[in-house]
Amino acid sequence: MTQSKFTEVDNIPFETLVPEQVLVLPKKNLIQKLSDIGKHLSKPPLHRSPVYPVEIGIRITNNSDRSLYFSFNLTLFPELIRAETGEVVEISGGWISLAGALESDLPLTMPGESTSFFIDAKICWLCGKNYGLSTIISGGQFIFKPLDLGWYKLRFTYQNQKEAIQLYGSIFKKNQVIEGLWTGQVLTPFVDIFLVTNQS
Repeated sequence: MTQSKFTEVDNIPFETLVPEQVLVLPKKNLIQKLSDIGKHLSKPPLHRSPVYPVEIGIRITNNSDRSLYFSFNLTLFPELIRAETGEVVEISGGWISLAGALESDLPLTMPGESTSFFIDAKICWLCGKNYGLSTIISGGQFIFKPLDLGWYKLRFTYQNQKEAIQLYGSIFKKNQVIEGLWTGQVLTPFVDIFLVTNQS
C-alpha cells in the first residue's frame, strides 16, 4: 500500500516538505576532532561546533471555497523517529521567549492556492560520532539528539485553536486583529531522511 503524500482535513491537504532527503555530512576536520577531545578535559576549549542548514517544512493547499489564514506562530511541532525501530528521537530544549505573531507568520491563502513554511533547522555535531538536529520555532530552541548515520522519518503536528489572532505592530503602527484563521489539528505524513557521510 502506497503511503499518501499528504493528510487532508476539511478538504485541505497538509504535506511534509523535505526537498533534500539524503543529507550528506562532511567528515570531521582536525579542529572538530580536537573539540571532541577537549570536551573530556577539565577546561574544554571554546570551539563552536559547525552547523549545516537543512530544509524542512510544511505545505498547505487551500481547496476550500474561501480564503483562509494559516498561523505559523506556536502551531508547528516536528517529530523525528528512527525508521528501522520506530523509536522516537529524544528532544530537549525550551522556549527562550514566546514570540508574538508577525505578519509573516499568517499568510493569507486564496482558494486553490498553496502556502509553504520552513522552520529554521540545522544539523550540528555532537561529541563522538553523533549529530543533533537543531530547530528554532517561534522563540523556542530545540534539539533532537543523539542522531547517528542512518534512516529517519520526520513529520509535523500542526495545531491551531485560535479563530483570530492579534498582530504586534511596530511603534509606528497599531496592533491589529486578524480573523478567518483555519482551526484544527493535523499530523502530516512521515517523510524519509537519510544521514550519510561524504566518502571522498
